[in-house]
Amino acid sequence: MGENLTLIVNTQLNRHFGIIVDGDCINTASLLKQAEKLMLFGDTQHWLVMASNKSVLRYFTNLSLNINSDLYVALPGNTNSNNKPKWTIIDVYNPAYKHGGELKTEGIGSYNDAEGFKIDRQPNKYWVRRNMTGVTFKVMIVLREAATNMTLKEFLYCDNNRKTDSFVRFQCRLIHYCQDMYNFSMEIITTNTWGYEYAKGKFDGLTGALQNREADFGCSGLYIKPERLSILDFAVGFWTFRFIPDCGPSVFRRGNPKSNLFRKRHDTRSNKKPPPIIPADFVSSITVDSCCYREIFVFRQPRKHSFGRLFVRPMSPSVWFTMLAAALLILVTLKFSQKHEVNIVKATRDSLDQGWSTLVLFILGAICQQGTIVSFLLIKPPPTIKTPKDLLENPIKVGSEDSPYIKDYFETTKDPIAIKLYRTKILKPGYKPNYFSPEYGLKLVERGDFAYQVELNAGYTIISDTFSNRAICELGEVEMFPPRTLLTVLQKNSPFRDMLNY
Repeated sequence: MGENLTLIVNTQLNRHFGIIVDGDCINTASLLKQAEKLMLFGDTQHWLVMASNKSVLRYFTNLSLNINSDLYVALPGNTNSNNKPKWTIIDVYNPAYKHGGELKTEGIGSYNDAEGFKIDRQPNKYWVRRNMTGVTFKVMIVLREAATNMTLKEFLYCDNNRKTDSFVRFQCRLIHYCQDMYNFSMEIITTNTWGYEYAKGKFDGLTGALQNREADFGCSGLYIKPERLSILDFAVGFWTFRFIPDCGPSVFRRGNPKSNLFRKRHDTRSNKKPPPIIPADFVSSITVDSCCYREIFVFRQPRKHSFGRLFVRPMSPSVWFTMLAAALLILVTLKFSQKHEVNIVKATRDSLDQGWSTLVLFILGAICQQGTIVSFLLIKPPPTIKTPKDLLENPIKVGSEDSPYIKDYFETTKDPIAIKLYRTKILKPGYKPNYFSPEYGLKLVERGDFAYQVELNAGYTIISDTFSNRAICELGEVEMFPPRTLLTVLQKNSPFRDMLNY
């Protein structure tokens, strides 16, 4: 019996398969315990236990079942009019056995040979099982700055100082809605790093806590890295930054801080499906798709030295000949027009200067009039920095936010431009590394000749509050990091992944 289950694990674990058990067999209890050790009560293993009476349910009381378990018990019921045996189908699960959950049993339908299988409930089990009876999960969040003058809960759910840990606080609100929907509790643990490998196979921060099963899932998103795939499970992403600019790349609309941040919470006791969760204040500035997190270098575009001599550059002979021919044609046309118009209006004959010198002066004034100077002053300078390579080759100084994921990117990237930029302009051998807080780094940007790498949301929040209009109009940005998708992260083989995905 145990050998058969081991064979299933070795050959069928990642596939959907069904297991039918005789619940009246004396070895049923030991079989179920063996399956528990082999983690065979997930959502890809479909169990049907057939027994003669309800006493078989006692086997499941101390069994490690969870909200994703797919286990049904078939008990004989009354015969139908055709004397065909009728089976009552009972759904058996536990919201979270290791977290203090209690065994749940619910009749979901019946079966007989004549009528087949009849189901009496909605097909999605996560909607049916949404009341987890208040079980407690350990949840870890990553905070770069500790909350001051307020509790952790107040910091996570208030609207003040949005630029600080904004995407972490955003996901906490979404997880809070899952908490309301599924009726579970959270014990929040904090750390200051997302988790990076400090020894072979060992991680710190959020990744390490999930690896060591010190937390059930994270309230801070992680992006996928090859070394994390073997120790973590990744669920759904939670947001995408898509700023709606009013003018240029530096202005975005923010929601009304006095309005309700989210729509009215859904009552889990209701049988109606919950409305889609849409953060009302963020609708005007952010489109929520999958989650994309952006780090950019922001700077004031340096003016090209040659741009000021744009209109005194030598022109080719063909341009000069074309201009001369056009001027002569205009001169002859005006002379012809002047002569005939004066003949028509004889009263003005003596008051008009009909000489060639007046016409030549008129043409020179039209070509060289002061409007060209105004146009030159109003024209936007062409951008001098468009790519990371331009940023590397330009004498502009470079700094960065002091963040673990930025350091991790520069230390692990294979991009030669990023490596050289990091080593020559941020680390600066012999000097203190150019790591600054967002407030100070962006103050250097406003002064000019400085590029600062910052998270998009935090950076443009500070810019919109502190920069002058002229500085805003001169801003440019270069994206060094490739687009990164942040995902909700859980323990490896967590039974709660699909619950959060739903």
